[in-house]
Amino acid sequence: MTPTVCRFATPPVVFSRARQPPAPRQQVGVAIPRTLGEFLTAAKSRSDALLQTPAVRRRLAELNFQPRRSSRIAGQPGGLNAEMKAVRNLMRKLGLLKGDEAPSATALEAYHKMYELHLTDDMIEAIAEFYGWSLSTIRGCSPPMLGMTGGRLIEA
Repeated sequence: MTPTVCRFATPPVVFSRARQPPAPRQQVGVAIPRTLGEFLTAAKSRSDALLQTPAVRRRLAELNFQPRRSSRIAGQPGGLNAEMKAVRNLMRKLGLLKGDEAPSATALEAYHKMYELHLTDDMIEAIAEFYGWSLSTIRGCSPPMLGMTGGRLIEA
């Protein structure tokens, strides 16, 4: 008996474990770009816009424009640096200022005089109790600041 030969229009499929890259497809009549410039030229659309691109609209701010501020910030006095704000707040809590008034020269003088006095023993004991220090360590130290005149510290 003779073996029967089947003939197919396609080549037989061969299954193997190693993958092989697919064969590149060649299109007839299409030029392959060689440089990036050629590729970008080929990729860009060549159609013209039907309408002109509109200009970007920008709102011009007024010359005297001031951004909106919260009522809490707007109610605070301006023109003071952080140190003066802290002094003003401390003077208000000590009772040297009332409300939101500006510190006067006499109030500032009274505030500075508070720091020219030595601390009494009662004050030292209260501070030591507040911070949990022992009185022997505090009394053994020389005071680093005796007073304050004109914003400068005076050392012992």
